[in-house]
Amino acid sequence: MVLIAVVLLLAVVGGLAFVFKDKLLPQQTAVLTPISNDTAAQAIVPLTLSVESPNNQTLVSSPNVLVKGKTKPNTTLSIFTETDAISLESDAQGNFQGTITLEKGINTLTVTAFGQDEEDQSISMEVVYDDPFN
Repeated sequence: MVLIAVVLLLAVVGGLAFVFKDKLLPQQTAVLTPISNDTAAQAIVPLTLSVESPNNQTLVSSPNVLVKGKTKPNTTLSIFTETDAISLESDAQGNFQGTITLEKGINTLTVTAFGQDEEDQSISMEVVYDDPFN
């Protein structure tokens, strides 16, 4: 008999708690605050690299070759062959150009762009320098 009374009492208390739960427990709401930090709001853009000139397997008649291309803005680049190397930075639009000196014959020319977080991208090509007068 006592057991039935305890069960009925628990049922009544549980029912009242369910009915009045909104008044007994305060409402909790989450407030989301947007991040206003400019760095966090920027989209991460992957490093890209393209070389406009010279093309792979180009034959040139001058030892000095203008290398032009495009990458991310303000990116450090290296242009090198077996015998010459230069370092430069792309402009605010990502354009770059630099002159490299070639040796007679086949030269392997490599352009490397160095991004953030140790990210880099390279393009290599063969450029042939042949002086028709020598």
